[in-house]
Amino acid sequence: MQNITLYHGSRKGIIGNIKPESREECDFGKGFYMGTTPIQAKTLVYNQKNPIFYTLNLQLENIPENRILMLTDMDWAYYVLYNRGKLEEAKNTSFYNKYANLDKNKDIVIGPIADDKLYATMQAFIDEEITDKALLSCISCVDYGMQYVAKTKEACKQIQIISAEPVDMGKYKEYQNFNTQRRKEGKEKVKELRRTYRGQGMYLDQILKEEQLKKERHDKRLKQANNMCDSLNISKDTETQFGS
Repeated sequence: MQNITLYHGSRKGIIGNIKPESREECDFGKGFYMGTTPIQAKTLVYNQKNPIFYTLNLQLENIPENRILMLTDMDWAYYVLYNRGKLEEAKNTSFYNKYANLDKNKDIVIGPIADDKLYATMQAFIDEEITDKALLSCISCVDYGMQYVAKTKEACKQIQIISAEPVDMGKYKEYQNFNTQRRKEGKEKVKELRRTYRGQGMYLDQILKEEQLKKERHDKRLKQANNMCDSLNISKDTETQFGS
């Protein structure tokens, strides 16, 4: 992949080497987060004491493509839900394990930026106010750029700082209005989706229950198969012992 210019907002500034560290509950788990939209990076930290805005160069050409994970549509949504601990009801199912291991052996994870509109819609899905079909519709129509997350130290070594400057606090109102408008759009979008997709698709609790039932059916079949094998082995042992 080609190298790309990205942006990062820091609460206090980067000290030392760039590291794959953040809160565990972030969209893509722990990592170093960068985005394609400058104002989005600034609005994440504009209300901090001494925020710093970074322009970066991510040297993707040095990272093998099989170590880059590109997320789209519901794979993106479920991966975010996993990282936020919202799939625990389906723990140990193949569905849960898919997203728990989705970034295994990956250096970079790429996916849509979850702006306030998308966050509001995601929360509505978590709260079972809208279905998966409604959420997918929202993901498809929102375009606030992409986020690139360096998940490993090797990936962080491919990030070069082009410039670092204090966030312009003279634009505090602009950043504030930007966030306020997005929150408003998010609430309106949820209302629209609730109306449009009423009765269409599945709610999160239905999806997780279905996955749990699949696991239970699979475990039952596996147990039956093991019992049958045990019975056959006993029969063979008996035949060997008493056969002529």
